Amino acid sequence: MSGLARAERAELEAPAARTMRGLFFYFLRLGSFGFGGPIALAGYMRRDLVDERGWYSDDEYQQGLAIAQTMPGPLASAAPAGRYGWRCRSSCRPSCS
Repeated sequence: MSGLARAERAELEAPAARTMRGLFFYFLRLGSFGFGGPIALAGYMRRDLVDERGWYSDDEYQQGLAIAQTMPGPLASAAPAGRYGWRCRSSCRPSCS
């Protein structure tokens, strides 16, 4: 499938709603089966959460990653997962209830 056809198909498909359950299972899968270290996992998260699922904008992801880089501990999963979960829970969107 060409890149143009893939882009057209992506425009027609509505992104799935972002839920706490969806975030939990995403990060569970990423933490269990992710391979390649923190930098690779950060790239996987961007691809999955911004490009494929559309749960976050690029700006939201970049801000979360910047905050995660200033925190001690594992870069790839703990800090971004907490931030994205907090952002989802603190928003007034009904899809995050």
